Amino acid sequence: MRTWMNTFQEFRKNLLNSRKRSVGFLLLVLLPSVSIILITLLSSIHFMQTITLQPVSKPVKTTKKAANDSLYGIPGKPVLDREIINLEITEYFWKNRLKTAKKDSITLSIDLIDSIVYLDIRGVPVRECKIKEYEISALLRYARDKGVLATWFADTFVLQDYWATLPKAPIKIKEAPADTNEAKEMVDANPPVEKQDVRFILQLNKNLIIQVDQTETFVFTGWFEKHFRNLQFRIEKGIQFVYTLLKLKWPEPELRIKIKLSQSDAKSIFRALPQRAETIVRF
Repeated sequence: MRTWMNTFQEFRKNLLNSRKRSVGFLLLVLLPSVSIILITLLSSIHFMQTITLQPVSKPVKTTKKAANDSLYGIPGKPVLDREIINLEITEYFWKNRLKTAKKDSITLSIDLIDSIVYLDIRGVPVRECKIKEYEISALLRYARDKGVLATWFADTFVLQDYWATLPKAPIKIKEAPADTNEAKEMVDANPPVEKQDVRFILQLNKNLIIQVDQTETFVFTGWFEKHFRNLQFRIEKGIQFVYTLLKLKWPEPELRIKIKLSQSDAKSIFRALPQRAETIVRF
């Protein structure tokens, strides 16, 4: 009887110790993730509070209906006119396209209103790509609807970094032809069309992130490469996140736009963009 009781007590003790170890392990694993989520949420709230306190760049007309609506809203806060906000953003969009038309470099213009992406050289669209789908992050939509992002569009966005599933500039080496006949054969022999799944993420200044995906279904290797690049992006952003915290500053939230294009369009845009490419956005 004593032997059985001792065995039961040892089993119970080991079970309790095992539970404590499991709880401790879970806390050790989950605590960093929960902390990052909490800090990200607080930084987003801080960002929203900051932009709420910023003044609207231009005076907003108040209609009789808006005045009545303000009685049921927050006292002392003007009701923003969506049309005026959109007109301001559109004005900056075309002004920046005119400004970049004086430069030799390729410019990326993303017009979510007309669902078109342009590759411009000296103001001339050399490629127009139809946007199949797009998504704007909730925080970016909130800032736009508050009317405080109009001046955010006043200058072009500048490319700082990128992550992609395909090389920027593939190199193909061919031997020089021996004579004109061989050269003609090389010209006539059309090279096979390169098939490669496309996702690329552009990190621009002013916290803007543009993510471009192909509309076609990813094959297995492309699916793996896509998630690998996502992981790489997240690790690098996580390092920046920790570095910002160490400097006792609020991490800056991501303002993200997701776009879906055809595979050929997405590939052409990515490979055409130069370093420090200027980008113009309207939405």
